[in-house]
Amino acid sequence: AEVPAARVASAYGVPRGALQSLQSLASMYCGMVRLLCERLRWHEMAALFGSLEPRLNFGVSAEALPLCQIPGVHPARARALLEAGLTSIEAVAKAPLATVEAALRQMQQFESRQSDAEAAQRQEAVVREAARRILRGAQDRLSEQMQRLEDEAEAEEQRAAKRRRISSSGVGPTAEGAGAAAGAAAMPVSMTAAAS
Repeated sequence: AEVPAARVASAYGVPRGALQSLQSLASMYCGMVRLLCERLRWHEMAALFGSLEPRLNFGVSAEALPLCQIPGVHPARARALLEAGLTSIEAVAKAPLATVEAALRQMQQFESRQSDAEAAQRQEAVVREAARRILRGAQDRLSEQMQRLEDEAEAEEQRAAKRRRISSSGVGPTAEGAGAAAGAAAMPVSMTAAAS
């Protein structure tokens, strides 16, 4: 279970800055160990450390991690979006602006501590603008993912078409290799015959 950094800092009597520094170091060391595992070809361990590294970097649970990929979404906002039922980038991209605004209003940093109407209006404008940026960021991120998938599918289709052309022409790397090997094997025999 995820525990907010403020609660951990107060429970252990550690300054919050020191805790954040430790979190950053842990993420960095995790990345180093992942690279070491990759070089040693310990692929399972590398995958394990690869999955832990972003969680340590953002300081969130596995469920909130995809939401932290949205520009403008830090761990607290990711938690607020999760609590509002927005569990993926796609869900945030498709959500109405009012839903994202409502999720952001639930955060403590947006609670009005003053009864001043002007301050409340400014705060409301900040919430609305943050919600717009998050929606735009989620939609952009989703577009990037879709474009990447389309590019990968197109590249795979081109590779498959090339393989079909090679196999239909009957000339392939193995046929050329076999012909060259046969010619090389025949060469010494003809040279031997010419010498005798």
